[in-house]
Amino acid sequence: MSRFTVHVREEWLTVPCKDTQASVQWLGTEALRRYLKNKPDSGAVSLGNNGFLVRRCQGLSLLDPDDAIEDVLEDNDFIEVVLKDDVMSSEFIPSQPEKIHLYSRYHEPNEVNMWL
Repeated sequence: MSRFTVHVREEWLTVPCKDTQASVQWLGTEALRRYLKNKPDSGAVSLGNNGFLVRRCQGLSLLDPDDAIEDVLEDNDFIEVVLKDDVMSSEFIPSQPEKIHLYSRYHEPNEVNMWL
C-alpha cells in the first residue's frame, strides 16, 4: 500500500492509499478530511468546498486533479494541499523553490524561552 505525506496549512499528515488508480482530487479531498478530523476548529475549511490545489513539494509541480495518483506520484512522496481561500488571503507568500512551507507566513513566537 502506498502512502503520502501531505502538508495542509500548518500540519503534516500521512495519507495511506490502497488504490493508486484513484485521482489526485481524491488524495487532496482525503487529506482535507483527515485534517478536519484532527483539527475540527480549523475555521472555514469544509469538505464541500473542493477549492484546492495539489503540488509536489519536490520540484513544486502543480498536479492535475484528474490524473491518476500512480501516473504522477511515487510512494512516500511529499505533497502540499493549498486551499484557494488561503492563496487569496493576506497571508499568501508566492512559491519560493527553497521553501517547503510555501503558503504560510512566519510568525514570531509569543513566549520567550527562559531555559537557555
